[in-house]
Parts: sequence; structure tokens; C-alpha cells
Amino acid sequence: MTEPTESSGPRVEPVARQPHQVDGTTGGRTFATEEERKDYELARLGRCARAAWEYGVEAWKNSERKRTGVTSGHILLGTLHEETCAGGLILAKMGLDLQLAYKHTEWFLYYARRPEEKTTEEWGGVTHTPNGRRVMDLTIEEADLYYDTFPIGTEHLAIALLRIPGSMGCTILNYFGIYHHEARAARDTHWEVSKAGE
Repeated sequence: MTEPTESSGPRVEPVARQPHQVDGTTGGRTFATEEERKDYELARLGRCARAAWEYGVEAWKNSERKRTGVTSGHILLGTLHEETCAGGLILAKMGLDLQLAYKHTEWFLYYARRPEEKTTEEWGGVTHTPNGRRVMDLTIEEADLYYDTFPIGTEHLAIALLRIPGSMGCTILNYFGIYHHEARAARDTHWEVSKAGE
């Protein structure tokens, strides 16, 4: 299946921001220390996103076949695990069989080739691969589209995963027919429905 075209749904591009860096100002934020950056990153995670991220971190730590850090696949695994949170609900509404995708993600994390690159980066005080770190940085960017203290949710994790073509998380979701722009449109629809109060 190929990535859908512009006509398949509204396209919303996030605000252009750079990943958050220590001793730098990015996205209007300055971090004097690594500890300050770590605290900020963890504080932005909402309840569901934190549970999903921690699940992915634990899956990485407890894996029989270690990878250099938390990958986008681990983050996807956590997002799929939190099936009653916004990200899981949206993906299921799009037709994703969450249990089957979870099983495939576990399989790919175990059997997929490991790149020879040993580069790692920290996010929230935990070692991530560059793509794993990029996913987490993009979740902040996605949440910032609402306002700069909006909590990161699993819907932001799902969209961030889909914004890194070629990463394990994006490739697995694409394998199941889930693409970035459709997921963003489904998220927008999900939040519109949630505004319908009585």
C-alpha cells in the first residue's frame, strides 16, 4: 500500500521546532542542565502517554535480544498496549487490530535486523535510539500545536511514530495500512466528537 495523497484528508503541518537541547533554546525553551531537560520531558507526559512510554522502556530493559536503546518499535508497543487511551482508540477506529499489531511488533522487535550503528540519545533520562528519541521529541511538537503546556497523549505518540518514515514503528503501522495524514485526521475527528457535550 502506498502513502495516500493530499486528497485523502486534511493535512495539518506542525509548527517547525527543533528537538529540545541542553544549553540551547529550542521551541522557546532553555535548559541549563541535562536534569532540567529530563524533568521537563517527563512532566509533559500525560497519564496514558507516560504509561505507554514506561511500558516500552520496560520491554526494552527486559528483552532477551537487546537493542542499543528504546526504539520506535518499543514506543509503538507501549502505545498499542494502552488500547483504551486516545491513541489506541483512534488506531482501532481506523481499523487496526490492536492485538495483532501488538503481536507483530513484539515479533519484529525480537527478529528484525539490528543496525550496526551504536549511537544512542537520552530522553527522560533513558537511553533511546536516534529514531526513538525523535519520536519523543515529536510528541512535544505535536502537543505544542494546542498550547505549550498541553500534556502529551498516546495520540501524539501515534502521530509522531508515523512522522518518521523508515523507522520500525512507522513501518509496522504502514504495514497495517495506517498512515500519517489519515491518523492526524482521525485524531482531529476524535477530538471534535469529544467536544459534543450535553
